[in-house]
Amino acid sequence: MIKDLRELVDIQQFKKLNKKANKLWEDEKSLEVLPLLALSLAHLKEYKKAFEYIQKCEQSLEELSLDSKVDLAGVYALLHRVEDAISLLEPIIKKEPEHSLALARLSWCYFQVDKIDEAIKLYKKSSQINSNRIPVYSGLAKLYLEEKDIFHAQESLDKGVNHLSFIENKMPDEAIELFKTQFEELQLNIWVVQDNFISIENYLVEKSSLDEEQY
Repeated sequence: MIKDLRELVDIQQFKKLNKKANKLWEDEKSLEVLPLLALSLAHLKEYKKAFEYIQKCEQSLEELSLDSKVDLAGVYALLHRVEDAISLLEPIIKKEPEHSLALARLSWCYFQVDKIDEAIKLYKKSSQINSNRIPVYSGLAKLYLEEKDIFHAQESLDKGVNHLSFIENKMPDEAIELFKTQFEELQLNIWVVQDNFISIENYLVEKSSLDEEQY
């Protein structure tokens, strides 16, 4: 069941996560669900409740599994407690260097503290270990874009778009639309950096035509 909850995190379905995590907590009172419940609440901006569950996690930190500590690090990252997230993730990666989610989250944290080269290495390693986690591709593209490395930013984005097309039949429509929107925004950002205004104009014209067809 915890695995199912983490899959909802991967596809950024936080309302569903909150509902299922709440039920699991009510039924089993398992410590393992608390970081995921806190994560869902933080994404839904229910911060007071999120902080209550974070405190419970911290009080029982030594009892949490390695994967649940990675979940808690995700909550810290979301709440911009970057150093707290790093302090959890670095020992985990020393212990399990192939933990793809820990690598991805530590990469994001390194990005926040301007360790760009380290962040890129970790995101690349995470994507090689688990290619099914779509946010890794957009994260890597953003890192390359920050470095003005347009070639690799576009390459990472293209990989994400292609991979989404292979697995979208296994995902809910809401998640597919979310990822497609994120990819479209990234593509626009890449074109802006390239001064590729023709592609931007063509995209906007095509989008406008599609919107008109809905009415």
